[in-house]
Amino acid sequence: MKKRMLKIISILLVVLCTMQTAGCMCAPVAVLSAVAAAEAVAHKDDLEAVLITESGNDVVLPMPSGSVPEGEGEEQEEVSFSDITYERPDTAKISDAIKQLDGVIDAGETDSDSVLDQYDAILDMYRHLDSEESLAYVLYAMDVTEDYYSDEYDFLVEELNRIDLELTDVSIKMYENDTLAEPMMERYGPVFKENVYIGEKLNSPEIQEDLSAEQKLVSDYDTLLTTFVAEDGGKTYTMDDIVGIASTDYDEYFRLFTEYYGQLNKKAGEIYLKLLKIRSTIADKLHYETFADYRYEGYGRDYTREDIQELQQAVKEHIVPLYKTAVIRQNLMSPSSDKNLDSIALSTFMNRFDGVLGDFSDKIQNSFRFMLRNGFITTDVSEKKMETSFTTFLSDYHAPFIFTQYEGKIRSAKTIIHESGHFANFYYMQEYGWNVSDPLDIAEIDSQALELLMTHYYDRLFGNMAASERKDQLIDGLYSIISGCMEDEFQQRVYENPDMTLEEMNSMYYELAEEYGFASLYGYTGSEWAAIPHSFQSPMYYISYAVSMIAALEIWELSEKDFDAARDVYLTILCRPANSKFRTITTENGLRDPISVEAIKSLAKSVSNALNAD
Repeated sequence: MKKRMLKIISILLVVLCTMQTAGCMCAPVAVLSAVAAAEAVAHKDDLEAVLITESGNDVVLPMPSGSVPEGEGEEQEEVSFSDITYERPDTAKISDAIKQLDGVIDAGETDSDSVLDQYDAILDMYRHLDSEESLAYVLYAMDVTEDYYSDEYDFLVEELNRIDLELTDVSIKMYENDTLAEPMMERYGPVFKENVYIGEKLNSPEIQEDLSAEQKLVSDYDTLLTTFVAEDGGKTYTMDDIVGIASTDYDEYFRLFTEYYGQLNKKAGEIYLKLLKIRSTIADKLHYETFADYRYEGYGRDYTREDIQELQQAVKEHIVPLYKTAVIRQNLMSPSSDKNLDSIALSTFMNRFDGVLGDFSDKIQNSFRFMLRNGFITTDVSEKKMETSFTTFLSDYHAPFIFTQYEGKIRSAKTIIHESGHFANFYYMQEYGWNVSDPLDIAEIDSQALELLMTHYYDRLFGNMAASERKDQLIDGLYSIISGCMEDEFQQRVYENPDMTLEEMNSMYYELAEEYGFASLYGYTGSEWAAIPHSFQSPMYYISYAVSMIAALEIWELSEKDFDAARDVYLTILCRPANSKFRTITTENGLRDPISVEAIKSLAKSVSNALNAD
C-alpha cells in the first residue's frame, strides 16, 4: 500500500512540474504575431474563428451570433490577428524627439501646453516601440530555435532600457522646471510623478551592459528548456517519453525522471550562476541590499520581503498539512484511471466556455468573443514553442493575446480559463504605456479568481469529471500558495547569498521542499527548481501567485455564500483604475488583507470544509 501510494503521488510531480513550466507569465509588454497568423485566421462574416494546427488540421470554433454587448469595450476596433506584421521600429527617432524636447525646455519655452503635447507624442512613440518589442517576443516564443526574432527582441529590450533612461531624465527635468511642474501634475497626476522617481531608482546607465548580458542568458535558458532531452544509455529522452514509461515500469520511470531533472539542473544551473552574478552586480550598482529587494520594488509591491517571510511561516503551519492530506485523499478516491475521462477537444471546450461566460458576465464574454472573432490566441502544440503560457497586450491595437499549447486535457482547458481572466483585464484597460503600473499581484487575481468562480459551472464545462475537478481546483489553489511561497523563499535566500554553489542551491531547495511538504509528497530531489522558467525570466515573480491566490480563494469563499456578490467583487477588481495597489484594492472590496496570518487561517478552514464535503 505504501509503495502504491508513493507511485500514485510521485507521478503527480510530472503534472506539477508541467504546471510550473507552462504557468502563466502575464507579461508587462504587448505581444502579437504575424507568424501565428498561420495558426489563427479570423472569419468575420460568419463569426467563426479557425485555429490551424501545425499538422494542417482545422479546428472550427463556431461563434454564436449576436451584437456586441453594450458597455465598456463596445467601440473596440476589430482587427485580425492575421493582418498584424512585425517591423523593426526606428528607435533613434524617439531618442531624437527626446533630445529636441530637452532642448526646448533648456531654451525656456513658456507654452506649457506645447511642451506637454510634445511629451505626449513621445509617450505614443514609446507605446509603439513597446508593442514591437512584444511582437518580437511572441515571434521568438513561437520558435525559440530560430535566432532572428530572439535577436530582434534582445535588441529592442536593450534599446527600450536606454530610452527609458532618457525619458526618465527629461521627465524629471520637467517636474523640476518652474513653468512645467504644475501643468505636469495637472495632466498626468501625482501617481505618474511618483512612478517617474521610482523609475529613476530602478534604472541607470551603469547597468545597461548588465541588462543586455542578463537578457542573453535568459534567451539561452529559453532555448535550453524547449530543446532539452536527457541522455541515458546511449538514448535520449524527453519528459513525455519518460512519463510514458510510468504505467509499465515505475522503477525505470522514476530513475529516468530523476536523471532528467539532474541533467537539466546541471545545464540550467550554469546559466543561473552567471545570472546570479549579473543580478547581484545590478543590485549593488543601484544601491539595493539584495537583487530580491530590487525586484520587489520593480514589481510595484505594497509589501516587503519581511511581510512575506511571516506569511511563509503561516503557510507552512496552516496550508501545508491541509494540502498534503488533500492530495493523498483526492488521489486515493479518484473515480477512475481512464485517461479518456480527462480529455476534452479544443472546439468542445471553447463552445462550452463561451456559453458559460454568457451566464457569468457579458463583459468577459465580449472580450472572449473578440479573441475568437479575430484569432488572438495560439494553442498549437510544438516542440519549438516556448515552454510557458501567457497573456499579453499589443498597445498599437488595444488587443490582448493568449499564448499557450492546448494538449487536449482538462489542465489545458483550465489554462485557457486562467488566461481569459488576463485577457479580459487587458481588453478593458483604459490606461497603458510608459510609467503606468499594474502590480502582478492584482493581475493574478484576474486569472486565478476566474478559475475558482468557474468551478460553479464545472458540470457544464467538464461533465462527469466536474465533482473531482472542483476539488482538484481547490487543491491547485493550495498548491499555488505553497509553491509561490517556496519559490520566493528559495530565491530570497539565493540572492542574499549570491556566492552559493549549485550544489548548495540544490541542497537548500531540497530542505525547503521538506518544509513545504513537496519532498515527502512528490519525491523532490532538490534539482527541480531549474525547470521553472520564472526564476530565470522573471525573478521574484512567483510570490504573486501565492498572495493573489489568497485573495482569489476569498472571492471563491464568498461565492459559496453569495455568488452574485462574489462576481461583483471580481468584476470590480478586473476593471480597476490604473496604478491600483494590491492590498488597497482587495480591502476596498471587502476582502481581508491577503498578507495576513488571519487570512491564511480562515482560508485553510474554508477549503478544508469544502474538500471534506461529500
